[in-house]
Amino acid sequence: MTKQSENSSFEYTKHGLARMQQRGFKAADIDLIAHCGTYFGDHEVFFTNKDADREIKSLKKMIKKLDRLRNRKIVIKNNAIVTCHPCEQKEVKRLKHLSCQIN
Repeated sequence: MTKQSENSSFEYTKHGLARMQQRGFKAADIDLIAHCGTYFGDHEVFFTNKDADREIKSLKKMIKKLDRLRNRKIVIKNNAIVTCHPCEQKEVKRLKHLSCQIN
């Protein structure tokens, strides 16, 4: 008997669900290990220190990119980039005000 978890791409056996609960694993943890871990054959995936270091390094690079792009804007028309630029404080305030009205 298997069960599909709400937040996972895997099906779980009754035994697997019980062990997850006992050992503090969440469906998102399982998906992360399956996506980022090292496969041994078709049935085992181990999330090594090396795997963790690689993923952390990748996320740190993404954080740097995101930080660099703060308060920058692109304008798109007909699926083409018309312009792009860093916003001055006045425009940042205007855009924040607009986004509050949308949400």
